[in-house]
Amino acid sequence: MIGMAVAGFAIASALRLRSEEASGASELVLTTATSRPRWYAAHLLVTSIASFVLMAAAGFGVGLGYALVIHDNSQIGRFAGAGLAALPAVLLLAAIAYGLIGWLPRFALAAWGALAVVAIIGIFGETLGLPGWVKDLSPFLRLAAVPAASFRIVPFAAELGLAAIVAALGAVGLRRRDLIGS
Repeated sequence: MIGMAVAGFAIASALRLRSEEASGASELVLTTATSRPRWYAAHLLVTSIASFVLMAAAGFGVGLGYALVIHDNSQIGRFAGAGLAALPAVLLLAAIAYGLIGWLPRFALAAWGALAVVAIIGIFGETLGLPGWVKDLSPFLRLAAVPAASFRIVPFAAELGLAAIVAALGAVGLRRRDLIGS
């Protein structure tokens, strides 16, 4: 649930790029020495770092609460690390927003639809009896639910790599299109 909330932040952060473009603010930035890739990368970096900090802070908060209940401060670090286990799913949803901005800017808000689908699958998937292939559409369900389950590096790295590829494709799309009037 925390990961989905942070994904909402990440999508909103990504869509800031589109709102700057739509409002004309990007024109002012891009008339300086700032290039499109640099402008895009700056937004992507802010989204990524803020998502990392939010996931670590959420994990820290859960760990602190748990440590206070069981009187064991060693759990704080464990839960802070566990909070980062869902970071690739958050970044993948943000990358979808960046990809849409790059290639289909008029449909960038569809990134919210992706989050809605992921939330419905995650919250109601079992209740609705959704088939496995539908559940597999959620990037959160592919990752290990740390600390309840053991961390798995392969799905973590695969989703992180996929997020990087989708974000890079968004950068390519942004370079290819006319920013004015899109």
